[in-house]
Amino acid sequence: MLALVATGPWSVSLVADEVQLFLLAGQSNMVSRNSNADLPPPMDQPLPAVKIWNATLNQWSDLKGGFGYSSFNFGPEVSFGHRLAEELSGDLRIVKVAEGGTTLAEDWNPVTPSDRRMYPRLMSEVQEVTDDLEAAGHSVKVAGMMWMQGESDTLYEWMADAYESNLTAFIARVRSDLVTPDMPFIIGRIHDELVFSGGTYADTVRAAQVSVAESDPWVDWVDTDNFQLQTDRIHYNPDGTISLG
Repeated sequence: MLALVATGPWSVSLVADEVQLFLLAGQSNMVSRNSNADLPPPMDQPLPAVKIWNATLNQWSDLKGGFGYSSFNFGPEVSFGHRLAEELSGDLRIVKVAEGGTTLAEDWNPVTPSDRRMYPRLMSEVQEVTDDLEAAGHSVKVAGMMWMQGESDTLYEWMADAYESNLTAFIARVRSDLVTPDMPFIIGRIHDELVFSGGTYADTVRAAQVSVAESDPWVDWVDTDNFQLQTDRIHYNPDGTISLG
């Protein structure tokens, strides 16, 4: 089997018998509450070309909705996976670890104690799937990570002020722990509507996300300001979630 893996900023090359593993992480906009009924064809059907890890069943499944808050929800992983299948070939797989309301300053921070401890959870799941794949005779390449998080860090000035240094350290730690020094990392910049929906320090976090991306050739950011929101002006609606992916 042939797979495509990164060899330079946003370029790929062919490597034999290798799984390309993509990580998706963040808070509620990465989890998503959108109904599977809102998925248009062909995203409303399972995609055998891309597998997603089902942590509940400890097994791989064909990509589909149902990895959000319930089996009836979909997140950005669905459209992301379909785009992967359009652009790449080989063994493509997704691991998604996300939880609503989590902060980078505490919950995702690799060194700060937290009840939710999202960073160890992420590393544990990546290790579990890597062991699973290697036991089946595959080699594994963590080919990239997608990050949709930051809304909760806009609520407190100290969290917002630390966001740039925290995100820089987070990316460095992920790359170090996964031994992938040039792993591409994509940031979904939080929506500008957060300024009007309780995110007092949203502008600080938004600027920090762009600054981190512009400081690293392997990091880029996605402008979500035109993505459609639900009535709460915080969470993306089905079209917005599909656009994000």
